[in-house]
Amino acid sequence: MIHSFSQLPAASQYQISLSIVDPNGSDKLATLTVWTKPETFATSSNLKFGEFTWEAESSHSVTVKFPTVIGYTGGPLNGFYIVLTKIPRLTGEHQIENLKGKSSAFISRDSSTQVAFYSRDMPAKPIVIGTGKPVASPGRPSVLSGYRLSNDPLEPNTSYGIYAVTESYVDDVSEDVVSGFLVLHTELVTKAFSSSKRVHKIDKTVLGVSLSILLFMLAVLLLGTVTYCVCSRNGLGERGSYLTSKSPYAQTSARTNTFADEYDRLLPKSYAWWSVPVDVREPRYLIIDPEKGPSSTLVGTWSKKELSDTFVREYASIPLGLKYPHKAGEMRANKPKNRIQSVLPYDHNRVALKRSPDSGDSDYINASFVDGYMRRRAYIASQSPFDTPTACDFWLMVFQRNVSQIVMLTNLVEDGTLKCCQYWPDISLRTTLSRNLEQKEDSAKDCIQYFGNLIVQAVDLIAYAHFTIRHFLITDSTTRVSQRVVQYHFQSWGAPPDNKGYTNADGSSSNLPKECELGNTNVSCFVDDDPTGTAADLFSHNTSSTSVVQFDMLAFIEFYYRVKTASRPEDGPVVVHCGTGFSRTGLYMAFDVLLQQATHEQVVSAARQCATLTKARANMFRSAQYYMLLYDMLFEALIAGHNIVNLDVLSTYRTLNHKNGKLGRSFLWEQWSVLHLFSPPPDPDKDLRVALAASNARRNRYGREIDLLPAERWRPHLRPHAGAPDWTDYINAVFLDGTNLRDDLILTQTPLATTVDDFWSLVDEEKISCIVDMEPFGYGTKGAVRYWPLRAGEINSEPLFEGSSDEERMRSDTQSDAEDAAATRSPWCPMVHGYLEVCQVGSLTPVILGHSGRKLSTSHHGIYRRRLLVRCVEHRNKSNYLDFHERCRRREVLIFHFVGDWNTTTQIPESRAAIVRLLEAIRLERGTGPLLIHCLDGATRSGLLAVCHLLAERMTRDHYVDLFHVIKSVKIRRRAVLASQVQLAQFLQCNQSTTKCTIASFDQLRYVYRLLAQWVKQTLSEPLAAWTAKHLGDMGDIPDKCEWPQLLGHLPSYVRAGIFATSQLPALVADHSTLTLRSEEGVTTANVNNSVTDGGPNEHVACSLYHYFHDELLNQRCTRSLHWSCDTRQTADLSEVNSWSMGSLNKLRA
Repeated sequence: MIHSFSQLPAASQYQISLSIVDPNGSDKLATLTVWTKPETFATSSNLKFGEFTWEAESSHSVTVKFPTVIGYTGGPLNGFYIVLTKIPRLTGEHQIENLKGKSSAFISRDSSTQVAFYSRDMPAKPIVIGTGKPVASPGRPSVLSGYRLSNDPLEPNTSYGIYAVTESYVDDVSEDVVSGFLVLHTELVTKAFSSSKRVHKIDKTVLGVSLSILLFMLAVLLLGTVTYCVCSRNGLGERGSYLTSKSPYAQTSARTNTFADEYDRLLPKSYAWWSVPVDVREPRYLIIDPEKGPSSTLVGTWSKKELSDTFVREYASIPLGLKYPHKAGEMRANKPKNRIQSVLPYDHNRVALKRSPDSGDSDYINASFVDGYMRRRAYIASQSPFDTPTACDFWLMVFQRNVSQIVMLTNLVEDGTLKCCQYWPDISLRTTLSRNLEQKEDSAKDCIQYFGNLIVQAVDLIAYAHFTIRHFLITDSTTRVSQRVVQYHFQSWGAPPDNKGYTNADGSSSNLPKECELGNTNVSCFVDDDPTGTAADLFSHNTSSTSVVQFDMLAFIEFYYRVKTASRPEDGPVVVHCGTGFSRTGLYMAFDVLLQQATHEQVVSAARQCATLTKARANMFRSAQYYMLLYDMLFEALIAGHNIVNLDVLSTYRTLNHKNGKLGRSFLWEQWSVLHLFSPPPDPDKDLRVALAASNARRNRYGREIDLLPAERWRPHLRPHAGAPDWTDYINAVFLDGTNLRDDLILTQTPLATTVDDFWSLVDEEKISCIVDMEPFGYGTKGAVRYWPLRAGEINSEPLFEGSSDEERMRSDTQSDAEDAAATRSPWCPMVHGYLEVCQVGSLTPVILGHSGRKLSTSHHGIYRRRLLVRCVEHRNKSNYLDFHERCRRREVLIFHFVGDWNTTTQIPESRAAIVRLLEAIRLERGTGPLLIHCLDGATRSGLLAVCHLLAERMTRDHYVDLFHVIKSVKIRRRAVLASQVQLAQFLQCNQSTTKCTIASFDQLRYVYRLLAQWVKQTLSEPLAAWTAKHLGDMGDIPDKCEWPQLLGHLPSYVRAGIFATSQLPALVADHSTLTLRSEEGVTTANVNNSVTDGGPNEHVACSLYHYFHDELLNQRCTRSLHWSCDTRQTADLSEVNSWSMGSLNKLRA
């Protein structure tokens, strides 16, 4: 019997297990480990090559820099070759074939062809060709196996073709590509097909001029050294402080225009809301105006250059390079344990493994202790294990240091480079499917892996949309002592290669400069974990699959909260590792420390903290982009305030309804205002080019409202179909990330007559099984049409929800097979230009859900269910199909119509219970594929349901939710959610007048809190009862018959409202949102219209983590000019620095 597995990722290892049960009942298991071969480079559509350049040459040798390869998704990049071959003398008519992007098989195989260089790792240093030294053998078969391994000196007056070949080798199968090509002659060095030529004839005149210039430069250097020493003796040479000059910006340069765009790159996106420090050592804090939003800042009188200088000076004060002894890492016996020899731990804080005296193993591991906020040795910054010995040392360190949390910030393979080996065992599928204890014990062997004396067993795995949580049990085989460890693996680090950069909280992408092209390549030529990358690769990589993901700042904050809510003070240090143990590792630790500082002190000392990190482990922030991203992440976390909502939703809701004495409004209103105003609209020129195209104008119901148009990054792309002359891949819809899956929800508008085919193409391509119609009474208005076929005898003009009864529902439920219901189904209706056929099955039936099991009156039904069948025409037209196979290709699609009453003024349903029933129905019957929700505009009502669905889903899973960022993640993709254009106009009108009025979107936020509380009450009774009992334990004995609904929201005044009393979550350690109210405090509560009555100050009930714009404007704290004249000392003479390029940064940090 032959069985084939298709659609498997390339260059991946699989274990095939075959279980055979003999008549005696014994189970025989046979396993086979296989690899899928790597894909050809031509299949990677986003494949890009770096520059293949030379740096120096002589008559017998040449120095070249190997080109980078980005965008290859077919396997690891683990072979790098330089192939040298002689070519005829170049003439004006001679043509040389450019083999770049082709296989090395096209390279000439004559006797002069030789492999002059080979390495398994990407060359980090320039390569010298012609040294005469022997070349290391790959020791494995490859496409280049037939070539001669030699690095002979170059012959004079000879032309050579130099090929850079990159290889992906997996399990004796390799694919390669020519990633660069140069033509070399002793008098001519040029790139193929390049018109620029450089003649290297050195005569006596040129030599004399060169020596003169060299002597002049040495004299200038000597003079500068003497001047610097004199200044140092006068106390002007200390680092880490500002310039003494009153006007450091008076100088100009011819290169200013060249680097004018660098000011944007060296500024965080949130620069306008950070205070401007007078001194580099002074901390910053946020200044926010919740009433006017981004339009109100205190930095309007300063240029971007001035603001950029303040951030650059901070970054320049961070030490760079190895500053302390690191002899242990340089020992010859320990060098194989270092992934990169330039990234070594310091001797004073390195982690030393505890070995037995008779053990011959070293105590060395490339890991360092790092202090946290008010806690010594809070972290261990480590490189990722890359082989079996380093994996054994890694687990030994975890076990010996009482580590309970591992934060992994890299994927196993990124950009074709191995970043980390899989140092953990996979959890077995058989374990989850086993029914009895004996089978579980037998199958548990598949989840165990041995690392020296330690046994690591995979216990559980929880997959989230952007990260994965794995639970392990570590046991010492000698002492039988066990320890539980949880690994948090963040996976969404990638970005599309054609749009490199990180994603801001507003959904835009920030393109990053290439450091190597801007400055000193010896210092800051790479960032992230790859020493061969550039600054453009900051968050750019392709995963092993064909899907491309982007770094999501909000997802990273969710990941951070997930780690912190599970951490405990009694645990050991948290192990944080990326590929090399800096960059991403430093970003996570700095974000954690600074967020805790901001929570307790309302200020952040980013430069000081980053400098402290680099003293614990070198080069934590060797990229300025990481430093700017740190500020953006802090901004996003701090504007949300204390936003964690636990099971006691009503307590949080009541707290937010209190008056903010500084604004004269409730804290809930402040939260909504910040949430909406700091969610920027999409850029019409960048994000909406396709949506605003003339060919797609008829596909948008509200084409002039940019908040209702999909941004390019988030919209689905439809496939072409035959017979569609005006086809485009556009549909007015956006993806939303779910709790466990990316792109798990889709928001779209109710179809127009011109977009019905597009709607069904979306349903077919995304394999949608459940559709929710939130505005069923809108058909016939605004061009909305019914997109499903009518049943026999049904009239299109008759009321939509008349004639349904419980008897019809019961009869339809008994018809489980589509063929049995053929008599009650509609005819097959062609869709998508005949590509699909759709029919309606059964009757429109009400959805009845209730915990009591009693039937509800049909007059109170708010949800109806419609069953449809979808089939592909090309399957139906096959001549050799069987009826059974044809039925298997049919797909059932459910449509839920929500017909509850809506308050048209506030745009909220009259019944929260009906929405709860709808969410329960979706959870039980949605099937596979994304959940599709639509209303007339695709945002107001459908967006409200999407928000409620995501919040209820996360509250059910985690028993807490980051409400602010969940809503903002939806508004980033569809800004009109919880704030339509009409509602926004009302909001602006209210700001211009003195009368306070109710805003519909604000009422929707209020409705979200109330519905979430009702969801907890109806569906999470047991967790809520346990939580309430735990927090009421201080009251004494709890009555045996105490019902949980009576305890909801009625906690004693001295109990902290939060489920993380023992966690290290910063937002719940501080005395802010979890602060409970005492009876003697004077409190003001907002009513429905958001008006408040005076009852005494209570500013700390829901204290924000930012300063208010009006307070800062009155205090004039940050309105001083940057041209200060204070007694500070200079780090470098900025009069010589004409612009803040990367070279300038390196000069400051040297």
